[in-house]
Amino acid sequence: SGSTPDTLRLSYEDGSGARDCLGNPPTTTAGIRVDNVFYVDAGRLMCKGADGTIQAILDGVEDFQVTYGLQNVTALAIPAVLAASGAASAAAIPASASFRYFTATDAPFGPALPASAVTVPGWSVTVCLQLRGDVRGDLPAGTSVAGCSGAVAGDGYVRRVYRNTFSLRGTLL
Repeated sequence: SGSTPDTLRLSYEDGSGARDCLGNPPTTTAGIRVDNVFYVDAGRLMCKGADGTIQAILDGVEDFQVTYGLQNVTALAIPAVLAASGAASAAAIPASASFRYFTATDAPFGPALPASAVTVPGWSVTVCLQLRGDVRGDLPAGTSVAGCSGAVAGDGYVRRVYRNTFSLRGTLL
């Protein structure tokens, strides 16, 4: 949460052909599950695979944010999702009124759910990667982008922000 990059721990069932984030089969949990950990260290997206091996998988990472969505919660305020600055769709995209969003620190995983979640909720996870180029470009003065943690003031470096939302099918409770 906040401006420091998040850590994402991801586990899924080992279907006897599953691989971790480094392409390796699970070792300690073979036949049960595959465990991965993604985090940022010194501007690199790191992956800790199922066997504990750690490797950089992407350079130039400025930010890595993870938020969770909970379906069937309608009585709470919903933030808008910002579109990329300078894109044709630069207006804010309204978030669905049937979702509430959480950071990694305030997601109600475990037995305690919000009072308004009376049915079995549908969960989603949104992953945002903010990348910065190695050299300064010819960007106009005052150029900024909508980054993972808010607006990023222009400093001449080219940035790309990648954001995707995934539905979670497993049971989280």
